[in-house]
Order: sequence, then structure tokens, then C-alpha cells
Amino acid sequence: MVTRTILTEQEWMQREKDYRAWWEGELKRPLVVLECLKDASTGVFSSVYRDLHCFGLDMPAEQAAEQLEQSFSSLEYLGDAFPRWWPNFGPGILSSYLGCPHDYADGGTWFHEIPNADLASYDIADPQNSPWELRTAEITRAAAQRLGDTVVFGFPDIGGPLDILASMFGSAEVLMTMLEHPEAVVNQHNKVCSAWKHCYLRFKDLLDSIDCIRSWRGSWMPVMAPGDTYPLQCDLSIMISQEMFSELVMEDMRQSCRTVSYPFYHLDGPGSVRHLDMLLEIDELRGIQWVPGAGAAPAHEWIDVLQRIKEAGKLCQVYVSPEGARAICETLGGEGFLLCIGDGALLNLHEGEACMRILEEFL
Repeated sequence: MVTRTILTEQEWMQREKDYRAWWEGELKRPLVVLECLKDASTGVFSSVYRDLHCFGLDMPAEQAAEQLEQSFSSLEYLGDAFPRWWPNFGPGILSSYLGCPHDYADGGTWFHEIPNADLASYDIADPQNSPWELRTAEITRAAAQRLGDTVVFGFPDIGGPLDILASMFGSAEVLMTMLEHPEAVVNQHNKVCSAWKHCYLRFKDLLDSIDCIRSWRGSWMPVMAPGDTYPLQCDLSIMISQEMFSELVMEDMRQSCRTVSYPFYHLDGPGSVRHLDMLLEIDELRGIQWVPGAGAAPAHEWIDVLQRIKEAGKLCQVYVSPEGARAICETLGGEGFLLCIGDGALLNLHEGEACMRILEEFL
């Protein structure tokens, strides 16, 4: 096992104290997460948090884990950032577990519809013995032996059940069937929800069974929690009405918020905002990750959305520039926010320290 220290134990204790206070609504400042490169270069997150499909099914898991470990030596963790790892097999990997073919290209995974599959009759079952779910567990165990308690381990990006259906059968087919045969979508959606829950709990049990890792958990979000945490989602919601969202998605969201100890919701794009009030009514939902999406104004310009989240008593995570983080703190106050500096790009250490100076009065 690796013995190298990324954060000191004192730094870990401070992170855990601050994050616990944030989750409980007791931290009187924002959390600011800034991961940066130690040297003078700049880079992208995907170069550090690699898509594990690049290793295929054949590379020994121990060899893959050794390559993953090397990534952490290049990073510095400023503010409330922390070393983190999750088995990144692309967004919505449950679709692959359930039979979706996929390609790995240009550093990412692309899922494709199941050929000649009929949405209404396709057999959706618990994918416990899927080769890719088994591979996810295998690499996670190997990574635990390499990284130990030097990082927070997180959950894979399983995806959201309705988005999984769209990956399996195509968004257009799912939407058309909603209108013409809604009972078929409800039936298959329920089966995916069941598979999602079983998959999530299996991975939770796996992490809990590994003694050498930290007890805190994460996900693909830059957040850690004293128990299991996950960003629930329904990106297809931008294409359905509030009535459909209420009838098809909300019960799953309520159930999932009872399954996950520290649940968040990934709110993606302006078209999803019409569902926000329903989501904010879920008592167990701890917070909202707001991502305006490509082509939209940056997160700090959506003050009305951020204010609604805050006034509902929920936490909020956004990706912002240092100036955007400052604007949020000046307008709404930083309490309850996790401000992750950057959106896909990694600054070097000199640039990162300059960013932190911009925000020091709010910390």
C-alpha cells in the first residue's frame, strides 16, 4: 500500500470538521474547492480523473491502479479541496451494465442505443454479473490497496434512471413512448430504478468492506460527506413537462433520497429549472448542484436560482471563476455554498494562490 502523504492528518481533520459543519448548516462561510497543478503548466481534469475504459477489460487491475496513483503526485489542494478518487467509467455507466454498447474515444466514453431493442419488451434485470460492474469493483479494490487512506473514495457515475433509458433506447424513442404508451415507460423506468438501487447499495457495501480507506465518501462531485453521498439526476427533464416529471420522476427521487445518506441533485441546464420547486420540497434532499450548461450564462449570474435554493434551506454547489465566487458571496453571502473554482481546467499553483487571495475576505 502507498505510504506517501497527500494531506497531513491534521489537514484531514480540519477538512472533516468543516465539511461536517457545512452539511449540518453550521459553517458560517462557503467551502472553496480549488485543485491545481503543482508545476507551472496548466491542464484539464480529464487528465487526472481518467476514464477507466482506457484500460479495457484485459489490463490487470493492479497495473491500472498504479497508473492512477501517479496522477495525484501532480496536484495541490487549496482551500477546502481534498484528494478524491472514484471509478470513472463515464457518465451513466449503469447503461453499460444493462447492455448498452459503448466506445472509448478522445478520453471519454460514448454510449450507444442497444441494437434492435424494443423499449416495451426488453428484459431489464439486475446487472449484478455484468462484466463492467465486476470490472468497476475490481479496479476499486486495486485502487484502495494503492491509495489507502490518502484520498476520499467515491461512487461511480451510475446516472439517473430516465437518462439510462434514453441511453439504452434513444431519447426520441423514450419521449415518443411516453406520449403513446406511457405505461411501458413507467414499467421499464421502475425496473431501471430497481437496478439503480441494487447497484448503488452493492457499491456502498463494497466501499464499507474495505478497511484501508477513509470512512468519508464522495462521488464525481467535488464534495465529501461523513456517509455515502451521490448527485441524483434526470437530464432528460429538460424535454418533459412538469406534469410528466411529477408523475414519472419524483417518486424515484424521493425513494433515492432515502437510499442515499447525503443526497444532492444535479440540476443541468436552464430547461431543468422549471422542476426546481418540486425538488426543493423533498425534505431528505440536502442540496442542489447547479450547472447552467454550455451556451448559458455562468452560474453566478443565476442569482434567482441560487436564491431559491438557499431560501429553501438547501446547500448549493456550483463551478465558478474566482470573480464569480466573489459575486455570489457579495450578493447572497457564502454560507451554504460550495464554490468549485474552474470548470474543466486546472490552474497552476501560482494562479491558484492568486485566486484564493481574491476570496480571502470571505473565508
